[in-house]
Amino acid sequence: MTGDPHNPDSHSAAQGAIENLFASLGVPDKNAVLAGEVVSLVEQDPLITSVRDLCTVLGLQERTLERFCARFLGVSPRWVIRQRRLQEAGVRIRAGASLAELSAQLGYTDQPHFSRDFRAATGWTPGEFAGMVQGRTGTEPA
Repeated sequence: MTGDPHNPDSHSAAQGAIENLFASLGVPDKNAVLAGEVVSLVEQDPLITSVRDLCTVLGLQERTLERFCARFLGVSPRWVIRQRRLQEAGVRIRAGASLAELSAQLGYTDQPHFSRDFRAATGWTPGEFAGMVQGRTGTEPA
């Protein structure tokens, strides 16, 4: 696509090359399918706020899921869930959500726990982030 990245023929050729590459890889094994399912469930179901919730949906024991995620995702199921919750928090804070209500809606037991997780992930407290997105400071979040 280096000649003209906007050329429809270039796009078609690139798409064909990628489809051929994926076809050559064959059918994903059961572990790859389960890894995709774990991530998809966490991303799509806001009711999954704990590892126990995820285990219930998947029908797996907690330790089995922890070992699986460590081996095939490289992170814990708790980390996957926390990242999704914090991404959702950022979206809702930008929309003006109440921080106290938000922490409860995202499954945190209390607001300080939510604040610690948010600050560890972003470097800002939820209140600082809300102030930045509302234009109270000159610093914009990334």
